[in-house]
Amino acid sequence: MSNLALTQISTFVLLVPVSVSAKEKSFPSLLASSCLTNPLDALTPRKYPSTAMKQINGMKYCPACHHTHTTDNYSRNKNASDGYYLYCKTCSRKIMKEYDARHKFRPIASAFNSKARRLGLPGILTAVDLQSVYDAQGGYCQNCKTDLLIQFDHIVSFWMRGDNLPDNLQLLCQRCNGHKGKYCIDYRQQ
Repeated sequence: MSNLALTQISTFVLLVPVSVSAKEKSFPSLLASSCLTNPLDALTPRKYPSTAMKQINGMKYCPACHHTHTTDNYSRNKNASDGYYLYCKTCSRKIMKEYDARHKFRPIASAFNSKARRLGLPGILTAVDLQSVYDAQGGYCQNCKTDLLIQFDHIVSFWMRGDNLPDNLQLLCQRCNGHKGKYCIDYRQQ
């Protein structure tokens, strides 16, 4: 009972931890919040501090960088309870840049997989597979060496019953891919 304090709120008697450890930081302290209308509200776990705690005197806490910034460093969000996005502008840009890098090839992989599944061809591509092919081939056309309008091309096309695996992919520009058509030409070896 050394780290517990006896607190009475109206007719409720509760034991509340006095010292707050890292595990208990998500629970608001009953000792600090004596103005609660419903004492059971203090027992509900919260992932982030309440709006009153997040924004005080034009300052707001960013959970990504763990800094408190002025509200000028936050984009407006009319759907948020405090009117600002959760992350500061710098962290928002960083998070979106990382998201875009991770999911850059996801729609392409999804389109290839659905087409292969529809045609009954083996193999499943992921965005990581496409990223590794892109990095291995340098991000430029394997035929004319340009880096404009790059597309993933199946060396043995789906219509020639080629599989949907990373070994069957090469990078071609839109023009070279159109000239190749359905023929099986591997430009990687040239």
